[in-house]
Amino acid sequence: MPRLTVGTPSTTKALVSLARVKRELGITTSGDDDVLAEKIAEASAAIVAHCRVAADQRGRRTFAEEGCSVDFDADEMTRFDREIAPLILPWRIPVVAIAGIVENGVTLAPADYQLEPMSALIWRMSAGVRTNWATSSIVVTYTAGWDLTGSELPSDIAGAALALVKSS
Repeated sequence: MPRLTVGTPSTTKALVSLARVKRELGITTSGDDDVLAEKIAEASAAIVAHCRVAADQRGRRTFAEEGCSVDFDADEMTRFDREIAPLILPWRIPVVAIAGIVENGVTLAPADYQLEPMSALIWRMSAGVRTNWATSSIVVTYTAGWDLTGSELPSDIAGAALALVKSS
């Protein structure tokens, strides 16, 4: 199984802001901020677990933007049917950018692969045509997730977090 390592963890994992929760609940004081922050953390963790977001090397899961790397061993790259297939990055979307791919010790040029950001699939390319990945070790370094400090997170996810906090 590919190993996901997060080298640059996010500073926040909250799927809804404290300010929005307080506004929705009509709270104008700060006396309950600590309790509300805990409820937001619990709701956020429950949602990413339910969505089966891949855990990193320390068991952390998040929709937040993080710097990641994935190691595929040669055994994982062996295909008996030799059908052309993409690399599947452990479930962390969207894939924002690929910093680099090293295949059998050689760094690939951007023209050597094609990314599907929302499905986290990476296709091996050769002269503009999809081809097989080498049956060797591959390391992909990339950034995945949403910027939770802005408005990137899909509204239905933020809304689910808000609903969970309000119901607790």
